[in-house]
Amino acid sequence: MKVKDLIEALQYMSPETEVHFSYNCGGQWATQVAPAVESVSIKTVQYSVHHRLVCIVDESDMHEDEGDYNMPVHRVVVIS
Repeated sequence: MKVKDLIEALQYMSPETEVHFSYNCGGQWATQVAPAVESVSIKTVQYSVHHRLVCIVDESDMHEDEGDYNMPVHRVVVIS
């Protein structure tokens, strides 16, 4: 999803509606949890072979000896 898609999806909703995000908590019953959004920011992300997910990274902390060092990094909007 791109920012323009998010704007389009939200434009018809009431500006007074609370915003939450959902994810599977990883428990036995695959419960979907939905905490409230607390921040929106631009972050650098990189695919992690270890986690098999895209993770937030601090480029100053990346080291050449790390397994994911050669994976491309991207700047993205992060809703948390």
